[in-house]
Amino acid sequence: MRIKESGFIIYEGKPSFITSKYNNAKLKNKGMRNLKDEIVVIQVLTPSKNRKTGNMMQTFILNKNLDPMLANKNGLDLQCGSCKLTGEINDDPNAKTAKDRVCYVSIYQSVLQVFKSFKKGNYPRIDPVELAKRINDDPSFDDRGQRHGSYGDTGTVPFHVLDSFQNKLDEKKKRTLTGYTNQYPEKNASMHDFLMISAYSLEQADQAWQNKKRTFRVLRENEQITKNEILCPFPKVQCNQCGLCDGRKNAKSIAIEVHGAGKNNLLKMAG
Repeated sequence: MRIKESGFIIYEGKPSFITSKYNNAKLKNKGMRNLKDEIVVIQVLTPSKNRKTGNMMQTFILNKNLDPMLANKNGLDLQCGSCKLTGEINDDPNAKTAKDRVCYVSIYQSVLQVFKSFKKGNYPRIDPVELAKRINDDPSFDDRGQRHGSYGDTGTVPFHVLDSFQNKLDEKKKRTLTGYTNQYPEKNASMHDFLMISAYSLEQADQAWQNKKRTFRVLRENEQITKNEILCPFPKVQCNQCGLCDGRKNAKSIAIEVHGAGKNNLLKMAG
């Protein structure tokens, strides 16, 4: 039976952990002190026109109770955990996002639209396993891979949610997957084996490699890859067909040249 809905809520509630940075931001923003610490995970099924990833299904992880641009500007990116790419609280009344934000995702595009659709009640709630079963039973999804964390960090979602969802999706043996986390080695994060560890320095990558983890490393300008890595094959192939950014693959780690909306800030952070 074909799925008609554009997406579904597969989790609403507490994240797997809350950082001191988030708690401090709440204290600084007096109007936010009573904000409930909740995330929402939405599996979006509408076709994707992303030129790099291709037509993948996507999970968006959001602060359930706050507009994502307002959340970012005020340091309340609950769904991003301890990620250093979110930037710092921006007190400029004319600013739309955080100061020195590095993240490559443009909040005002798909992220904001998904949040608005959520607030309008456009996404019904469903059990993650039931949704995965429905996806597997619908042939129109047979050639679509799964992209975890199009926004937000998968490591902030309670482990059982995406573990059960992905295990069911895996019954379609040829379905590709991409997933990344900036939470390593946060002990309270949900460290799924399918996640690639995001790294922004060789030192970060080395730490992950020593623990048998695969990485997705952003190269500084003119930096070379190591013997443990290969360059991301895009644009020769899109993520939907590639599948190398599945942390479970017995393959080399992936490296990519610095890119995205926060490129200049990222270069400053990397040193």
